[in-house]
Amino acid sequence: MPLSRERKTLIVVAGLAAAVFCADRLLMGGSLSGPQSAQAAGSLAPDPEPLVSQPVAPLPAASSRPLAARLTSAEPRPDDHSLARRLDRLTPQLPDETPDAFRPSAHWDRAAAAPAPPPAPEAFDARRFARNHPLDAITLAQDDAYAMVNGQTLRVGYTRRGMKLTEIGDRWVVWTGHGLRVKIHLDPLRK
Repeated sequence: MPLSRERKTLIVVAGLAAAVFCADRLLMGGSLSGPQSAQAAGSLAPDPEPLVSQPVAPLPAASSRPLAARLTSAEPRPDDHSLARRLDRLTPQLPDETPDAFRPSAHWDRAAAAPAPPPAPEAFDARRFARNHPLDAITLAQDDAYAMVNGQTLRVGYTRRGMKLTEIGDRWVVWTGHGLRVKIHLDPLRK
């Protein structure tokens, strides 16, 4: 099987990496098997006190009980500064009106207030709707008709304030909704 260009490149890169690794280990005083244990280098100034070896206490024999049982049944030490002990010591110093942080508030037990009834819908004013949605222009295409209402181009089916644009004529539009049918004519004199 002939070597492809990618395989040749991979072999060259791997060879260079191995050469750099070997050079690093040999030139920097390391070994090829990995780092050795660290040894202290001699200091420039002589040490006034030699290090004295301290005897190491033997580890206690492992108990036959499981670790979880030993941890949960540990006897409290007199110098134990746990949060519970510190809180017990602070209890006499707290004022009487300090609430208990772990008791739910009395306000939580109150029944929720009934929501306010929604405001009564105001009566729909067709004249105001016609004033606020004037017809500016009509564009009749082959299959579609467009109406420009208050500067916005609309098609049949558009809904605004509960009224749906249902018809577009050559000089008028019809809005239907709220039990009403509002016909707005194109006013050429409107500024």
